[in-house]
Amino acid sequence: PRSDVAAAWRCDAQAVLDGLDVALAETSVRLAAAEREGRAWAVHIWLAWRGRLLFQAGRLDDGRANLDAALAMADVDGANVANAAALLTLGRIGLHTGDDGLVATAHRLGAERVDQRLPSMRQSLTWLRALEAAARGDPALALACVTSGDDQDEPGNGLPSLPRDITDDNQLVRIALAAGDRARALDTVERAERRAADHPATATMAGVAAHARGLLDGDLDTLAAAVERHRAHQP
Repeated sequence: PRSDVAAAWRCDAQAVLDGLDVALAETSVRLAAAEREGRAWAVHIWLAWRGRLLFQAGRLDDGRANLDAALAMADVDGANVANAAALLTLGRIGLHTGDDGLVATAHRLGAERVDQRLPSMRQSLTWLRALEAAARGDPALALACVTSGDDQDEPGNGLPSLPRDITDDNQLVRIALAAGDRARALDTVERAERRAADHPATATMAGVAAHARGLLDGDLDTLAAAVERHRAHQP
């Protein structure tokens, strides 16, 4: 079990270190092994993780198929973080595709599991509400959701901490700017830039930092540079 858990977090690290294709390949191998060996909890984790990474790769239909399968097994013990990741990603697919019913399903399934009281579940559901409010043109509500995410158990910036998607920083910059909270936007940009400086060879982190800075400054050249940095490494 520890091997699968460690591998899942390694896949997360690979995804943000320009290794999304490598991470996806590992999820395939691990999922096949878990299915072959009849380890339901591991199947659940790998379906959720694979669905999340497929979403990041832009393969929304494939991602949803994996997430639907994972959430159908949501009674598997010990997979709460996987549930949180799956629910948030399912809702995000709904937002990307204009499927209000899918977003509602993510909220409903989350409400059924929120009594687990995991910080990862609370954070994921709160962030989904923020993204939905932003998509519907209500940045004030979105920021209120983010602010409520700065809870005492997991102090931070209102974003999910486990699992983490570094492109969430760009969404937070958009929300903060639209709601008039430039200080939060600046803090988010500076955090992304520090991360990129710590990993100078990673195109993904450089692209996220440039994207965040371009949004903050309203600089089209910086936004164009962000596109090129992401284009430099595609799965």
